[in-house]
Amino acid sequence: MVFVKAEQAHPELAAAAFSTVAQQEAGDPADRLRQIAESLQVFHGISRLPDHQMDITILQYTCGMSVATAAAVLGVPYASASSDSRHAARTLDALLDLHDRPGETSS
Repeated sequence: MVFVKAEQAHPELAAAAFSTVAQQEAGDPADRLRQIAESLQVFHGISRLPDHQMDITILQYTCGMSVATAAAVLGVPYASASSDSRHAARTLDALLDLHDRPGETSS
């Protein structure tokens, strides 16, 4: 995956939306378009995170690493990586308004 630096010095992640497993497994063209739109929204949200939260999120959710492995790769304590992961998830939840998606219940 190639990341292009955006003006705010964060990588541009939009291109990744076109090569997700979910997008590739979508059956019909309408499902693919919906999946691409959702992925674009998620990757845009990730690119808006602070650097340390973006790093842990990318390693966890696009590279499939555990928090412990991502912490080791980043050279940070596990507690810091875990905290960054939790804060990133909350920030993305708020940015993406995940609780108001059709068919899902909010807690």
